[in-house]
Amino acid sequence: MTTKTPQTPTNTRVPAGLLRYSVPAQPWQLKSPAPMLRVVGMSPSHPSRRQFLIGAGSLLILAPYGCGSDGESGQGGETTSSGSRTIEHKYGNTEVRGVPKRVVTVGYNDQDPVLAMGFTPVGVRDWFGDQPNAVWPWAQDELGDADPAILPAGDLNFERIAALKPDLIVGVFSGMTEDEYGTLSEIAPTIAQPGRYVDYGVPWQQQTRTIGRALGRQERAKELISEVEARFGAAREEHPGFEDATGVVALLDEGGTYNAYGLEDLRGRFMAALGFE
Repeated sequence: MTTKTPQTPTNTRVPAGLLRYSVPAQPWQLKSPAPMLRVVGMSPSHPSRRQFLIGAGSLLILAPYGCGSDGESGQGGETTSSGSRTIEHKYGNTEVRGVPKRVVTVGYNDQDPVLAMGFTPVGVRDWFGDQPNAVWPWAQDELGDADPAILPAGDLNFERIAALKPDLIVGVFSGMTEDEYGTLSEIAPTIAQPGRYVDYGVPWQQQTRTIGRALGRQERAKELISEVEARFGAAREEHPGFEDATGVVALLDEGGTYNAYGLEDLRGRFMAALGFE
């Protein structure tokens, strides 16, 4: 069984004169007030995917959410709900009981909201970029000295996942198939992607709410969403010209084709949240 990886968007030719706005995959890095948005012009040379995703470093930075080490409390000693929660997703419903102790993230960026809410995963799925512990710089402080197992970016390795003895598997941004969900759910309660969105197209707000509910941190998830949306608002106020601009998020592949990401992709949603059309 093979899991689709969100590496390359649908091939769409983009006029060479357009600009590419380079943004990261997650909104956690938005700083307020935002000094500028770095705009990268289309170049004949092939940009690395790392450059594509994190080129707007002057605008983006991880918000200082703090991270608990025991999975039971987060920033400010906030307690975690230990009741039973039912999470609806693409393949049905998953019941999560108590406070997860051993969380494995199989979504390609699910570790970001997990870390932001004060939980340290015992296993993280790699994507690209050869980052330490498969965690990008904006979340390294939240990860701290933890050393999670690194799961490969390709096919889900069920044996390795099972060996980690998880009590919760998070795959909101995994694109997992129904068969893969069935296998994972035999290992531990598994949270798949919501059914109302295309795979890899769940808005970060919904991703945060879903993961927050699974972790028993619903209130913290609401706080994080409000804080980040406020930062988007501050960026729009400081840069009113964004409202009149048209942005394109695209990748130049090795064959010389510009591949545009759609509006349902996180990068497209990021641009829209800043005011771009």
